[in-house]
Amino acid sequence: MKRDISNWRSAKYVRFIVRTAFALVVLAVVGLVWPARLGGSSTFVMVHGNSMAPAYRDGDLVIARTQDRYAPGDVVLLRVRAVAPSPTNPLVVHRIRDIDSDGNLVTQGDNRSTADNFNATVDDVFGVTTQRIPHVGNLIWWMSRWWVLAAIVGVCCARSASDRYDRQNIRKAAMST
Repeated sequence: MKRDISNWRSAKYVRFIVRTAFALVVLAVVGLVWPARLGGSSTFVMVHGNSMAPAYRDGDLVIARTQDRYAPGDVVLLRVRAVAPSPTNPLVVHRIRDIDSDGNLVTQGDNRSTADNFNATVDDVFGVTTQRIPHVGNLIWWMSRWWVLAAIVGVCCARSASDRYDRQNIRKAAMST
């Protein structure tokens, strides 16, 4: 019996094209959201509070990407400095209202009537917010709790044991008939 080689080659070619396209899409997505801590340009943060409502709500996951320049109107992720910059100072998602010639920012939340009372400079900005994923921040917060993970593992183990017990009973019933 003769094989139709043309169909086999065309199917192989199509699979190659699809796999290559998929790999390129994955690489593009990874490149866009590669975290800044690993040398990328994206920072992820969970929104707490309602200062930017309705655009950003409590529990949303926000992705910010570094930019060369920032302008009034940009919604940015920035570190609030008390006296000196510190990694423990809180991060804030607010809109830039104004930038003076020294690089000092005037920021304000969309849901606030007055400008922020803290000093910030362009150096404090992590990036412009590019993506908002509703409620995912809450999901990540819950999944990071040890007791939630323990409960999920426990349910999976109980389910697996129950399935194994059911299969054994089905086999015994089938053998006895």
